[in-house]
Amino acid sequence: MSLFIATHPRSTSTALERAFLTRTGLSGDSDKNNSADTICIHEPFGEPFYYGPERMSDRFPATACAKVADTYPHELRYSDVVAEIDRQHAQEGKPIVVIKDMAQYIVTPRASGRSDMIIDESFFSNDGGLTEAESECSSSNDDNTSTAGAGKRKVVVLIRAPHLSVPSYYRCCMPPLSARTGFDFYDPDEAGYRELRILYDRLSSSGDGDNAPLIVDSADLIRSPRQVIQRVCEHAGIDFRESMLHWEENSPQEQELFQKWNGFHDDALNSRGFKQEEKPSATNAAAEKTTKTASSKPADAEFEVDYDKWTADWSKKFNPEQVAEIRSAVERNLDDYLYLRQFCEQF
Repeated sequence: MSLFIATHPRSTSTALERAFLTRTGLSGDSDKNNSADTICIHEPFGEPFYYGPERMSDRFPATACAKVADTYPHELRYSDVVAEIDRQHAQEGKPIVVIKDMAQYIVTPRASGRSDMIIDESFFSNDGGLTEAESECSSSNDDNTSTAGAGKRKVVVLIRAPHLSVPSYYRCCMPPLSARTGFDFYDPDEAGYRELRILYDRLSSSGDGDNAPLIVDSADLIRSPRQVIQRVCEHAGIDFRESMLHWEENSPQEQELFQKWNGFHDDALNSRGFKQEEKPSATNAAAEKTTKTASSKPADAEFEVDYDKWTADWSKKFNPEQVAEIRSAVERNLDDYLYLRQFCEQF
C-alpha cells in the first residue's frame, strides 16, 4: 500500500512524515514491538523541479543544476524519479511506502498560467496502474512484479494558513538561514497553494470517490496529533501505532534523509515528537459556529482574516519592505487556502 502526502512549503509536513519514519527501522525510536514495515521517500520530485533537464523552476542557474545532477545515481527527469520510487519500494520489500512532496513540483507552476500534471496521473491511480516508467522499471525485476504499483496510492493533502507558512518560507530565503538553504531570494510563486488546489481538484474529480484525497490542517495536526495521525492511517489502510507520536534522537540515516534540503527541516529534526495540547482543534472550533457539513460550510465561518494582527506579528521579525512582500503573498494565496480548507476533515 502507498500513501502520498501532498502539501506546500512550511506546512509542518515533515513532522507528519517523521511520524511514519518511526516505522522504517532506521533508528532506535522504531517500535520494538512491531516490525519495520515502511519506507519513507522524502520529496523526490524536488530535484527534477529545480535541477533536472525538464526543470520547471528558474531559481538556480544551469551551472548549479548540472553540478547537482552529477551527484545523483539516476537521471533527474520526472520519469526517472517515478521509476526510482518503484525500484526502491521493490528493493526494500516492505509493504508500505510513504512519499511526501510538494504539489508545486508535480503540477505546472502557477506562473505558467497552465494547470497540467507534470507526472502521469496514473501515478495516483485508484487501481494501482503503472506509468510507462514504472512498467519499464518493474520489467527489470527478477519476478517481473512491481511492488510500488500494487494496490491503491492514497493521498493526504496537508495545508497550513498562509499567514503562517509564507513568513516561515520567507525566513528560509533570507540571511542567515539562506546560507544553509541555498535559497537566496524569496519567490512568491513558490508558495504552492494554487498547485495544491489543482492537484486536489484533479484527483477528486477522477476515479472512485473512495480514493479522493483526505485534507487535514496543520493546526489540527499540532493540536490533536493522535486523532489526525489515526485518521491519516485509517485513510491509507495502515494500522496506527502509539510510537508514531514520539521519537528519539535522529539516526545518521534520518539526518541524511533531510540533508538534501538543508535548513528547511530543523524544527522536525530537533523535535522529539508531538505535544498534546488541551485545546479545541481548529475545525472543531469552527463546528461550534455552524451546523453545516465539512463539504459545504463556508470557509469564512471557520477562519478569521486579521491583517492588522498578522502584520503586527510579521513586524516583530521583518522590516516594513519585507512585511509588505509577505502580505502580498498571503493575499495572493489566501483564497486557495480557504477553498481547500472548506473540505478539511473535522477533529
